[in-house]
Amino acid sequence: MKKVLEKAALTLWVLAVFFSCLIVVVSLLPFSPVRSSLSFIEKEKLTAIVPQGWGFFTKNPQEERLNFYKRTPQGEWVADDTANASSTNLFGASRKSRLRGLELSKLLAQAEGPETTEWEVCPSTNRDVCLDFIKGKPAKDIDNNYPVKTICGPTLLTQQKPNPWAYNQAGFENGNEIKYLFMEVRCG
Repeated sequence: MKKVLEKAALTLWVLAVFFSCLIVVVSLLPFSPVRSSLSFIEKEKLTAIVPQGWGFFTKNPQEERLNFYKRTPQGEWVADDTANASSTNLFGASRKSRLRGLELSKLLAQAEGPETTEWEVCPSTNRDVCLDFIKGKPAKDIDNNYPVKTICGPTLLTQQKPNPWAYNQAGFENGNEIKYLFMEVRCG
């Protein structure tokens, strides 16, 4: 009798999980005959529970990657991609690094946004050649008025589509153009 009850409870639990997942999946489907007749939850209410939706699975893998560089006192460009879990960020305890995206969006807004015409195209698709080319170019002056300032001085942003996985042996020389935005960020 005990085994029968355990099997029944397990079966009910599996069915409950299955139908819960089914409700979420059907409710997130685009408008269709299936969704109009089976939608149990309004999409707006569901996105409060599952805000990412299918975005995690459907992000375009060929979307341009934004790279961020700082200039050293010697004049060399260095990738400024310190991980949140690094020791400089107290292994994730410091939230300062998480604010960088907001600060960067404020700076880009001053430069007319990420789709601005201020982005220029490098003459080479090789990253190192492009970084050398930019050294002598004039910077766009931007004032950093964000409350927590982590981006100051000569700052370089680049955008480039990644290599498809099948061509990963080519490295940075992937034939995709590199767009750049060179800014002199003043922190006051």
